[in-house]
Amino acid sequence: MNIKTFQKHWNALGADDPMWAVLTDPTKTGNRWERDEFFASGVTEIEMIWQKLKRLNIEVRPGTAVDFGCGLGRLTQALCPRFEKCIGIDLSESMIQKAQEYNQFPDKCRYLVNGQPNLQQIADESADFVLSLIALQHTATSFQKQYISDFIRILKPGGIAYFQVIQPTFLRSLIPNAFVEKYRNWKHAGKPFISMYGLSESEVRKIAHAHKAIVLDCHVGPYGGFESRWLNYNWCLRK
Repeated sequence: MNIKTFQKHWNALGADDPMWAVLTDPTKTGNRWERDEFFASGVTEIEMIWQKLKRLNIEVRPGTAVDFGCGLGRLTQALCPRFEKCIGIDLSESMIQKAQEYNQFPDKCRYLVNGQPNLQQIADESADFVLSLIALQHTATSFQKQYISDFIRILKPGGIAYFQVIQPTFLRSLIPNAFVEKYRNWKHAGKPFISMYGLSESEVRKIAHAHKAIVLDCHVGPYGGFESRWLNYNWCLRK
């Protein structure tokens, strides 16, 4: 799919059931997420990441943070107390509109719509921390490579990128994405859906090497549940 098709799908998902589209808990479909519970999950997740970084002796400067694939700002809002400035960026206009409504830190947090397969809106060496969780996996592999390259580009020297991708396993690794896209389009009959795309460990390491970033940590585990045909990778890079 091209970037405009992804944007169209996520605009529709963001207008229909946005919290579930971000956190697809089967018990929360039909707009059954409570706002406070939804955003509290982001606080918990950021605290877990910070504890992990602390264990790894990785220091993050409290300047500017960028949350890629921010959706409603679940994680962006949780980052705000830790940074002087936060930027949430997402391709979905409907998600960003709601993120702005939920923004509790208007003096330090802003949200951007990005309909491009890159981060050209963000200046070189302008961020101290880049975060992306459960976002890259929903866009085409070729786009993921460019976005990760841009994560490194926008980091200041010494800045940290913490992001998550998935890698296919078993039979899924043998099925071309083009075939999967055709099947999904047929299955959903033109209706918006959440797509999944993998990126291999070797490709991420290749990108890091090409842009002179250091891999500080790479944690691998099962994606879990129905998506067990994927492996989950959490990466931490320093520029």
